[in-house]
Amino acid sequence: MENTLSAKHIASNDVLIGYLDLCGTKVVYTTLKLEEQLERVIVAVSNAWIELSNVFGTGQQSLYVHMFADSLVVAQRDKKAPDDCLNKLVEYFVSVQFKMLQKSQFHKIPILSRCMVKKGRYYGVLFEQLGSKLDDIILNFSLVGGPTVVEMNKLLEGLPVGVYIDQSLASQYADPSRLVPVEGEQLAFVKPPETFISFERLFGNHDFDTWIDEMIDRSNSDQEFKNKLKPWADAIQNRSTSIQRVSHSC
Repeated sequence: MENTLSAKHIASNDVLIGYLDLCGTKVVYTTLKLEEQLERVIVAVSNAWIELSNVFGTGQQSLYVHMFADSLVVAQRDKKAPDDCLNKLVEYFVSVQFKMLQKSQFHKIPILSRCMVKKGRYYGVLFEQLGSKLDDIILNFSLVGGPTVVEMNKLLEGLPVGVYIDQSLASQYADPSRLVPVEGEQLAFVKPPETFISFERLFGNHDFDTWIDEMIDRSNSDQEFKNKLKPWADAIQNRSTSIQRVSHSC
């Protein structure tokens, strides 16, 4: 008997696309136990899901959300929805990034991520799930792609932790004073608003720089980890006026 697989697809041009990429996953795969890797995945996925509702509310029904491997894609289904999509996408990624970092601060390797918001083309394919219980599921296919997703992945390589937007969107962003240019590139780093989070509440009795140093120590003073985290800390503390790309390979 020939088997068939039911699928639905979404394809759009010139819509807002958000992309999150977890940093350092190759190191995680090769150095942490499977149980520790699973714990990190649960932290990442649960916070991505919770903050989606917190930021977009019912507007999330106008989005296509897809997580695959170590990346997350959030795209508009329609150019007109949800309302204020650019600012909400940025707020969403800033929030998710902080929550992932906060929830994993005592892990052997804290969860770092880079995010970008850009306009472009994408497609998504969702296949019918075969099985209603975990024990019954034998296939769990879903695909996402398009030139903009590939481009954003390449653009994030070598950049520090942070949320970035394409410069073409800068004039549409609610608070241009929060944008820090990436040197020599058409990208801008987005600082979280001063009222976004209480560092005292987040880090307890530690000041922010002590907390950053402790995370670097926890990574065994790994230089690549430091290169990703330190510029982010300097930018959100208003100690730098631009962001530099370290390389295109990490």
